[in-house]
Amino acid sequence: MHTVEASETFYKENLARHGMINNISFHHGESPKIFSEVLPNLKAPRFFWLDAHWSGGNTFGEKAQCPLVGELNEIIKYDLPHCLFIDDARLFISPPPFPLERRQWPDLNDIVGILATGKIKRRLLLLEDVLIAYPENLDDLIKDWGQKHIAAKMDAISQKMQTVVDGKIVWKMKHYGLNSLADLRRV
Repeated sequence: MHTVEASETFYKENLARHGMINNISFHHGESPKIFSEVLPNLKAPRFFWLDAHWSGGNTFGEKAQCPLVGELNEIIKYDLPHCLFIDDARLFISPPPFPLERRQWPDLNDIVGILATGKIKRRLLLLEDVLIAYPENLDDLIKDWGQKHIAAKMDAISQKMQTVVDGKIVWKMKHYGLNSLADLRRV
């Protein structure tokens, strides 16, 4: 496993916290450059969690806020069918919020265009806030997993949002300003 941190402070913190784990290689630097050094040595497909971007404050990258294009360009150079999990998909599906500079961020069309130029044909699945790009031959596996994940999440949400009153399910509506059955009946 490889982890890349551009911020020296966060790199040192992660190394201090997790450095004793033998199967993790810690890298300090910008992810596209580290990828260009690590990817040629990979002999088997890997799982990539792509979450490098400036998040405001003291995080790294205010001048180059999102290295995703560089990361993807490095990954698609090789013919290994890696699975790519791109976190914070909302920042690519619509313009990122201020203070982020939208011109420094790819949009969904840019991402799809880059992936289409690669040697591996990939399919896309949006699962919550993660865009998953995976080899076509994993389509059933990924979609089955996604369906189970969503079903489990919906069950958990449903359990938190409902209660039984007089043998009937009543949705908790405090978020909408409905605090009692009387409020619910007025709706």
